[in-house]
Amino acid sequence: AGSLAMELIFEEEGDIATVQVWAGRDHPERRWISVDGTSIGETQGFSSSIYGKQLLLAHLPMALDPEIRSTLNIGLGSASTLHALASYPTVQKLDVVEISGAVARGSRLFDESEVLSDPRVRLVVEDIAHYLLQETERYDLIISDGKLGNDFSGNAMMLCRDFYAYASRRLSGTGLFIQWIPLNHARDDFEIILRTFLESFPEVELFFEDPGSVFLVGSRSPISGRRDPDTEEFVTERVKRDLEYLRIPRVNALLTRWAASGAELRSVVGKGPIGTW
Repeated sequence: AGSLAMELIFEEEGDIATVQVWAGRDHPERRWISVDGTSIGETQGFSSSIYGKQLLLAHLPMALDPEIRSTLNIGLGSASTLHALASYPTVQKLDVVEISGAVARGSRLFDESEVLSDPRVRLVVEDIAHYLLQETERYDLIISDGKLGNDFSGNAMMLCRDFYAYASRRLSGTGLFIQWIPLNHARDDFEIILRTFLESFPEVELFFEDPGSVFLVGSRSPISGRRDPDTEEFVTERVKRDLEYLRIPRVNALLTRWAASGAELRSVVGKGPIGTW
């Protein structure tokens, strides 16, 4: 947050995590929500890329496939990703699963939480593994935005073959799964993450956010070629504002963040260990 002075406006300690919401003392509209001291959602106005990542998790898959109608967000955070998804009138179902009731309550202090009153939205407070195993719903898009970092053992679940298998079974035939990956892992660990994702999804594309993170997109169907590159359909004013914040001139320009395909990644990481429970 740079030199921005912050004050605590929400804190709840539970059996899962300690959740806090902070607001700028002189700029109360600037807020972040943290879990065990790590920011999981922010508004505009901070030097970190978390807010931009939250937007890209919504807009990148919509740029890849305009036929997405049902979505599942894994993790609520500040509700920014869910809010961005809701700006597409063609999306008919917006489910979100958040393991922490405290996060769900803290998110209400963000303007973006207005999306929770959208009739298309269903918020479920539940562990995502349990949810994926017990539900039969099929989604055109699953967004995985769990808290990631080298200090959190929970990564073992969010980045493992078992979790991806559960999620894959909840995808429609052309469904997309998108995972944000920060690049603060050791090389061997990052190769395991890539190898595990590549084994879990037959079709994979990698996109970059900034020098510090990437997005992995997986599917059972080819990912490229789903969108007419000459069209800019259903671009709402909210989408335009988000793209302006990201310094992206139009929706299709998001696809210029492509970096590698599954075949190229497989040739780099080769055979070796994968992540499992």
